[in-house]
Amino acid sequence: MTSQKVQLKNKVTDADGDKSTLTFEVWTADAAGNPLKKVSIADNEWGVIVSPYVASGTTVTVDVPVGKLALNTNYVFHTSAFDGSLYETSWSPWAKFRIELPVDLTLPTPDYSAPDPTSLNTPPNYYQTKPLGTAGSPLSARSSKSAVEQCSEADADGRQVCFGKSTPVAKGKAPKSGAKAAGVATAGVEWCNTDFESILATRFIECDVRSVPIYIRMDGAIQATAHFMFLRMLQVDGQNSFTEHLTIEPAQQIPPAFREINFVGVEHLCQGSCTPHEPDSSAWKGKTWWVPGEMHSASLTTPYTWDASVAGKTYLYQPDVKIDANILPADGRIRPFMTGYQWSLDYDGGTEDLDQIRCDTTNAGPGTGCVFVNHAPTYIFNAKAFPQAAAHAWLIQKATPKHPGSMADQKPLYYMGDSAQNSRNRNRICPTGWAAANGDASALVDAADALNCDEFAFASSYNSGGMSSAEGGLNPALLPGGTTPTGAAGMHNQESMGNHFATFMRDMRIMDKDAYWLDTRMDDGGTCTYGAGGGQPVICKLAAK
Repeated sequence: MTSQKVQLKNKVTDADGDKSTLTFEVWTADAAGNPLKKVSIADNEWGVIVSPYVASGTTVTVDVPVGKLALNTNYVFHTSAFDGSLYETSWSPWAKFRIELPVDLTLPTPDYSAPDPTSLNTPPNYYQTKPLGTAGSPLSARSSKSAVEQCSEADADGRQVCFGKSTPVAKGKAPKSGAKAAGVATAGVEWCNTDFESILATRFIECDVRSVPIYIRMDGAIQATAHFMFLRMLQVDGQNSFTEHLTIEPAQQIPPAFREINFVGVEHLCQGSCTPHEPDSSAWKGKTWWVPGEMHSASLTTPYTWDASVAGKTYLYQPDVKIDANILPADGRIRPFMTGYQWSLDYDGGTEDLDQIRCDTTNAGPGTGCVFVNHAPTYIFNAKAFPQAAAHAWLIQKATPKHPGSMADQKPLYYMGDSAQNSRNRNRICPTGWAAANGDASALVDAADALNCDEFAFASSYNSGGMSSAEGGLNPALLPGGTTPTGAAGMHNQESMGNHFATFMRDMRIMDKDAYWLDTRMDDGGTCTYGAGGGQPVICKLAAK
């Protein structure tokens, strides 16, 4: 058997055709089916279940109350009929059975005083995870576009200078020369620095660090290369503005083939009502030119504003920056080569829209604000306070092929904001009476508690098993009783994190079709054991983090 809702069945036959009752008696057994010890399955002095009177030839079915029988234990049962005056002279043959749930989870004791974890300080990641249905690169897939070199015109001798495509810094080649200056330029955000090339984001900060080569070329052949680290950090706030922090520093000492590399200006670009406020050249911290042997940093902060005067509006912006440079080779040439580097022309495949900013004047968050819309935030369960709900989500995430909400498997959840569809989803997965009929009373905490149906993936997501493909659902399931996992679970009635999720939505300015991850905060600690062969249970002991 693979359910704790145990039913025992046998046919009753009376030689005279009289109506009869059928008595069911259960014993523990060894592996061969030999009875060992009688088990009480009813609250009477004999510990047996007696059926009502039924007609001769009827198959009698009785339900064993939850909690009377243990999991992963061998049992046998037999029956005896009574027609109102005579008992059978002998019991029926023994019938073997064993209760094995597909998954048997041991959970920690709830700590209802445990505070809700916040998603505001989750670590950054590099995944570009767009809202459902948004055109462009899927999860961290390589872009179909290619970064380009950005070169000056060749002179009469066939010589030119170029900003090459950004490339990873060779291990051990780039000294951490600018750590102090980078710390100032990136407003104390420790994970955004020039130590190595990277692109990382949270819902409110995006940091793109590139190792950019500058070439001197003759007839297409590279004669000399200087390597620079370019850092751009974009930071949004809860107002009608956001800020860019730009840092430039050499990754290695400038080679002697260059007399001077001078970054002579920047130009910022944006769309619609988004306006960059260009600082003048005196706003740079540090010199913006380098000669051989120099390793200093230069940084610049640029604010942007956008029009937030109209309520109920949503805007998309993708700020860009052009960096102009004069590059003078060390060969007596009087006039420098002039070229430029535009940020949007040199990106890592699959992350070209990670710096896209969505700003809105709706009620998605606390007042006006902006987020990096293609970064999926992480919703964190309060597993210490609500271990049953967290374990349910952990199981679905770990054991089903679509792994809803798992960052490791790159399977995001997508928020669905239609309240009527939300109700339809939930009613299909958790119809009235489902928990009482299918749940385990051992999940209850006291006599006043009642079984409640919980669904995962959430009814408020496009991943809900209750949402059909025709309605836009990504994971349609059969109704309870079918063969497809629906994500329904019966648990006690105090496993609610609705207010916590509402806080997460407001903090992250979640809108319809936005992607997010789920951290269940449950850990099996390597305790799971898996039975050999089909139908064997998975047994785990979970701990809340």
